[in-house]
Amino acid sequence: MNLVMTAHVQGSGDRSRLVGVGAALLATVVITNVVGLLLGPERRVDSGDMVFLSAYVVLTVVIWAVVLWAARPPDHDNRAAVSGLVLGILAVLTNVAFWTGLPLVLGVGGVLLGRRATTRAEHGAGRAGLARAARVCGWLAIALWAFGYFVLQDFFPALLDMLG
Repeated sequence: MNLVMTAHVQGSGDRSRLVGVGAALLATVVITNVVGLLLGPERRVDSGDMVFLSAYVVLTVVIWAVVLWAARPPDHDNRAAVSGLVLGILAVLTNVAFWTGLPLVLGVGGVLLGRRATTRAEHGAGRAGLARAARVCGWLAIALWAFGYFVLQDFFPALLDMLG
């Protein structure tokens, strides 16, 4: 039965699709950070920014390695649900530093693992509630990140300039 469930839940293209999503996400976050630095008040990228971006790339690769590990063929514990929920909660919590882009990376990981865990739960792996919670936390984190990045980042400096 485990082989049948594996064949239904995870095809051969699933892993390469996850790798592609991770690469696209990493490229998006790096490009948005560089563009933000170039369009920001200093209008340049210095060596400190390059160290930050390098550390950020390494951290994103590590996070995505966890996503790939959790998305391995299913076991009876549905580890994708637990891992997705952990990533979703971390994504919501890291929104206090939305400018880093970590909520986006963690949130997408939570949503994808939540989707994978939901499929596994439908095939008898259990933990459907955790899978749903992982997706909700992931989408919430992505929405909060978008609000912070596109609204608060521009609004608060302008508000402080008006008040100061």
